[in-house]
Order: sequence, then C-alpha cells, then structure tokens
Amino acid sequence: MGTVIDSGPKKDIRPWYAWMTPWHEPSLTPWDAEQVTTFQVDRMLKGPNTLDTISFAHGVSGASCGVVFSTQQSGLFIGYKRSDGFYSTSLCSMPFFSDEEFIAIADAKNED
Repeated sequence: MGTVIDSGPKKDIRPWYAWMTPWHEPSLTPWDAEQVTTFQVDRMLKGPNTLDTISFAHGVSGASCGVVFSTQQSGLFIGYKRSDGFYSTSLCSMPFFSDEEFIAIADAKNED
C-alpha cells in the first residue's frame, strides 16, 4: 500500500553511440514506451519490509495491460520483479477485489 510520488518516462539507457545512429534502435511511440512510477511505501504486504519507496517500470497502453498513475494516487499496488531486475506492475496484476479483502488474505498468508 502506498502513494504515488513521481511518474514519468523511463530513462533511455541505450549506449551513447546509439544516439548517433538511431536507425539501430526501434523507435518507441508514446503508447509502447515504459514509464517509471515511484511509490511512497505505507505498508508492504509481501516482500522487503525495509523499503521507504519502490519504483515500478510499466507500460501505459491499455491494449497491453499498461496502467497510468497520477501523483498523490494512493491505494494497494501489486508488483513483481522482472528478469531484468526491475520491479513492474500492470493493469492485469491489479487486485480484483477490495483492498480490505486483499489485506486480510495477505495477513492470513503471512501468519502461516
């Protein structure tokens, strides 16, 4: 659970020479480029409990389960760690039942 403190385009981490030769890289349109959203962590239901903030890389196109976050949006956010080391989330990994029900289930699982 947390609050969005920042959301914006993911920094391009291509090597410097890729900027000189853009034809070697596919161009990203705004709807398929990734965003990075940083959340102030109020409560971690599962995962590292020592984090004050966590950043998720995610798409923004609804057609590919992308999600758009607004600053100061708060709630329950579900993410996972990708193979490239980034945490991520998507529209398809959002809870489909109330926050209270999700928290009760997570608390019960943590007691096991």
